[in-house]
This record gives sequence, structure tokens and C-alpha cells, in this order.
Amino acid sequence: MGGGTSVLERLADGKISSSVELVSINTDARALRGLEKLGIKAVQVGENVTHGYGTGGDRDKGEFAAKQDEEVLRSVLQNTDMLFITAGLGGGAGSGIAPVVASFAKEQDILSVAIVTVPFCFEGNKRKCVAEEAIMKLEQEVDALIVIQNDNLMELPEAKQMTIANAFDLTDEVLGNAVTLITQIITTTGDVNLDFADIKTILRQSNSSDAVFAVGESEKGDLSEAMERACNSPLLKRSIHGAQGALLYIIGGTDMSMYDIGTAVFAMQEKMAGNESIIWGYMEGNNEEAVTVLLIATDFINEEIF
Repeated sequence: MGGGTSVLERLADGKISSSVELVSINTDARALRGLEKLGIKAVQVGENVTHGYGTGGDRDKGEFAAKQDEEVLRSVLQNTDMLFITAGLGGGAGSGIAPVVASFAKEQDILSVAIVTVPFCFEGNKRKCVAEEAIMKLEQEVDALIVIQNDNLMELPEAKQMTIANAFDLTDEVLGNAVTLITQIITTTGDVNLDFADIKTILRQSNSSDAVFAVGESEKGDLSEAMERACNSPLLKRSIHGAQGALLYIIGGTDMSMYDIGTAVFAMQEKMAGNESIIWGYMEGNNEEAVTVLLIATDFINEEIF
């Protein structure tokens, strides 16, 4: 899946934990070339359907191709505790393959998170409809679904000077940061520790897959600034207003005070539903000057979209 592959390349370049396996799935053999050298496992599906080419934007063909190689995909998912599915929706491969992979993960009781992008409005109604259909299918299969709106890039102050490459790098960075920090939480022992069970609790406490994964940073070590940036990420389809469940993980310096943490959590609570369940953790970072927060919000009681 082309959009998803660029995220995998970013993760591979970032030296992600060895406990994480990166897998690119596509019908297009050419798109998979060279990935093994980067440490990304390449899986071609539907060779007898597309003959090694793309799907031509046909979502049904992408879905059929994935189902034709069901055994291969199920084998890839073996011994997996948590699965991240990332794809650029609107085309045939990502929109068709991602929901099929998600359905296999659900059958195997694998905690799954889909982080996807939707097309710019200028790409036309057909691609928009393909993306919407894929989103509806993913909602039925994954534990959490995070939708990044490419159109929101147009609203950023720097939009007029932003190149196409810069725009897609920004969305890739959002996706990559979420995966990297979740992995860090699971594989690293913090001062106030969180683990896989905590993430599973937050993601599965809701009957809905709607979720917000956001990362906020402050280079000057201001936790409130980092929280504000996480709570108001311009690329996400919604804010954290109305969320009943949240996981907050803070990476900061040795001088981080409980007052700072308490203030940040209270500010987050004010944006939530009022009957919220919050799990938080803290770990000292390598950079004493900076603070990073990862925020996961789930179990929304409203349909507010910003």
C-alpha cells in the first residue's frame, strides 16, 4: 500500500525497536522492490488477480487480491500482540487490503489500530467515496481508527509555501510518531510505567473504534504547551472533547514536577466528558530541554468534528 509504505520507510530509518516487524503489503511488485534491504518485509498479494501490477484504483480488486492470499496474510499475523495498519485511502490497494487484514487480526484477537489518511478534496469524489467505504469497513474490524485529514494541511499557516513532498512528510511524521511512541511505551520501563495491558484497556473499553492518537512536543520543556499541541493537532478529524477514556504518556526532564503533571491532566479533563477514565505514565527522556506527550483518547459520547 503506497501511502503506508512511506511510513514504514520512515520507521525503518528511525531505528524502531527490534521487537517490531515492519511489513508492506501490495499487489504491485514494483512498489515492493528494495524494501527488504531496509528491513521491511515485502508481501505481494493477488498475483493471479493483478498479475503483479496495481489495482487501477479498484477497491474491490484490492480486497479480492488480499483474500486470495489469506493464508499468507494470516501467517504474517501469527504471534502478534498489537497490530498497526497504516494506509493512504482512496486508491484500490490500501482501501481494499487494509480492511481484510484488519478482519483477520480481529478473528485472531489481536489488538489493532488503523491510522489512515483520506484524499484531498481536489482529488475528486470517486477517491473520496472509495476512502469512505474503506473507513466504514475498518470501523467494524479495528479496536481504534485514527483518520488523518489531508485537507487540513491546506489550513495550516505555512500551506502556501508547503511543497507536495513536505505535505506528505508531515502526515508520515504524524503516523510514524504515534507508532514509535506506542512501541516505546510497551518496550521501555518508565518512572511511572505503562504497559500493553494499559493500552489494551483504553482501546477496548469502548464499543466504538473512533479514537484520537496525538503527539505534542515542546522544545523548551513546557508540558502545558506540549499538551495543547497534542489536544489540537490540525491533521486529526476531531478534538478530544467528549472522550471518556484517555491514556497520557509524558517524556520529560528530571525537573518535571507533579504540579506540572497535575495541571496538564486537569486541563485535559476539562476537555473530556466529565466521567472520564485516565491512565498516565512518565519517563525521563534523553533531552533535558524538551518534553513530549502521547495522548490517546477514546470512548466518545458525541459526534463533534472540527
